Amino acid sequence: MTFQQVSWYHLLTSALVIISQQFVLLPPAVVAADSNTSAAPSSPAPHPGCPSMCGDVEIPYPFGIGDDCSYWKGEFTLTCNHSFSPPRPYVFNMEVIDINLESGEGRVYSPVSSICYNSSNTTTEDATSWTLDFTSTPLLISSTRNEFTAIGCSTVAYIAGKEDWSFLTGCMSTCVSLHAAADDGAECTGLGCCQTDIPTNISVIEIDWSIGNGTPAVSHDKHNKRIHGDIKSGNILLDDDLNPKVSDFGSSKLVSTASRYATWLVSGDMNYNDPAYIRTGRFSEKSDVYSFGVVLLELITRKKAMYDGSNSLPINFVKTCRKEGNGRKMYDRDVLSDDAQSHSQMECLDRIGELAVQCLKEDVDDRPSMAEVLEELKQTKLTACGGSDAIV
Repeated sequence: MTFQQVSWYHLLTSALVIISQQFVLLPPAVVAADSNTSAAPSSPAPHPGCPSMCGDVEIPYPFGIGDDCSYWKGEFTLTCNHSFSPPRPYVFNMEVIDINLESGEGRVYSPVSSICYNSSNTTTEDATSWTLDFTSTPLLISSTRNEFTAIGCSTVAYIAGKEDWSFLTGCMSTCVSLHAAADDGAECTGLGCCQTDIPTNISVIEIDWSIGNGTPAVSHDKHNKRIHGDIKSGNILLDDDLNPKVSDFGSSKLVSTASRYATWLVSGDMNYNDPAYIRTGRFSEKSDVYSFGVVLLELITRKKAMYDGSNSLPINFVKTCRKEGNGRKMYDRDVLSDDAQSHSQMECLDRIGELAVQCLKEDVDDRPSMAEVLEELKQTKLTACGGSDAIV
């Protein structure tokens, strides 16, 4: 192996991730050794008495049951578990389905990683995870015969290179309920289930869990950060408990924290796009912050980013704040009910408006990070908005 890549997925809500029958590519030397055995008597051969079967599964050389029966001790060694009837062969604690030297493939049953939630949005059990490491062997995980599958509602699953983040792929599934997903009549097309291909040259699979805070821009990975590229009100969905979730990750990218900008063409809504990106062509995490600031203004004013024909919501709100000291003239009257003029309730809207203005700063360095935005919203919710779940 010339390099190592680790893949895993990141989910926002309850789901399963499955690679049910994992195909493992055998190195060409293994196939060649088998085909040349009869023509080359000096080729390595198993010791006399080594079993060639484990239950109903044939174990062809250079694989073998026990170190003395395989070509490379450890790397092609299988165990035969006789606690089953018939016995079952295992490698790396996974059951072997079959080994085909002619096609250069072996199949194993992969574990399933899962996490579950109850109605209060807390986990009902510990998340399960597993790792399969082939870096010390000449084996690879097949990219053509495996499929990465995520099952669940409001689920985002992705595979990425952990060490250098040199690749990113994934899928998203949505559904109102599991019953609705079961009645869709189609197989894994996005309604409660989604699939994506496995990248090439993978030698390690590490399936683990991490729970997001409504937007993957808030990353706990110290080496990398996610840039969404198309944050707008239309891409923020509500789950059954009215918790907001950022969706549509088709335009998102992961960039190293050592790099301030991502240089790729953003095809998001121009009414939400960062003016700094439009000027320079450099999109950063702070560009997502700008877009989220526009969403916050839509929340408290109930106006579109571009309203009444050609009026820009962020421009007009910032102008009003500069002139009046706050944006109260632009707050939605329906949001403010007859008894909502109290100091605390007005403070809630003012705090959100002030945060939005910070997100809209012309100088990207003056804007807060997305993590800081999240923390400020949490504090606003607790101290000024009466703990309302409608805010965050």
